[in-house]
Amino acid sequence: MKKLNLLMGTVFLVGSIFAPGVLASSISNGSDGEIKIMGSDDPYQKMRWVWPTTSTWITEDYGKVKTRWHKGIDIGVKKKDVYAVAAGKVVQSGHFSDGVTYAITIEHNDRDPDTDNKLITRYLHLEPKELYYTTNEKVKQGTTIAMSGTSGATGYHLHFDVNAEGKEKPGDRETFSPWVFWPENRPNSLSALDLQGQVEDEQEDEHTHPNEDDFFDFLVISHVGSDSFYDWFYSVEESERTMDNFKEQFNLSDNDIEEIMNTKLTQEEKSEVMNASSNQ
Repeated sequence: MKKLNLLMGTVFLVGSIFAPGVLASSISNGSDGEIKIMGSDDPYQKMRWVWPTTSTWITEDYGKVKTRWHKGIDIGVKKKDVYAVAAGKVVQSGHFSDGVTYAITIEHNDRDPDTDNKLITRYLHLEPKELYYTTNEKVKQGTTIAMSGTSGATGYHLHFDVNAEGKEKPGDRETFSPWVFWPENRPNSLSALDLQGQVEDEQEDEHTHPNEDDFFDFLVISHVGSDSFYDWFYSVEESERTMDNFKEQFNLSDNDIEEIMNTKLTQEEKSEVMNASSNQ
């Protein structure tokens, strides 16, 4: 079963709201000719994933947008709950090397019918201090995992993507269209002019995302101590905030990092590292 590349680089709208844990119901919005419904045998629809937040305003679709590739969909939403689309385990929770783009990554129990790998979803631009789960914690479908925000972006929105490659940091073309889970709910395209002012505080997003290879999980930050970590982090240029430099600074090996990433934060440690990160 090949996944569909449902591509469009404009602005979208669906005229309904999905409540937490409520399945995205079928909406007749027409199609752009590229959309093909797999039918009742669609293995992705059968997984019955829930929509990841309270809003269905799509500000940017998956796929090629002008000269760049967008790995997922952007949902126009401001400081609202973000939900786990399916049950699984958090495998990343923290921020990127820019220090402002907060994200959670979940490895789900559902397996891809093509690769048999567990499906992995990412939720970016979360509100600092409002990430409710950290790495190695399990979540149920519909669990509120965070609050949407504007971290690392110029407008409030939630970036959501999914991959079947078993990768926490997927590259371009390693994700696939999330619309295979909700194919009949993909909205008609609307011009940017049609939606002016509709998404509160939404602005043009340049999508200058940081280097995704350099993600600092709350586990590693807590291990070396929040004060020590951020003293180092903000003493160097962003281009020097790499995992290699971090390991050298704190004398950590790859094996050390692997061991740290297999631990779990206590509630006290979680509160401490969240407060420290959001106060920088």
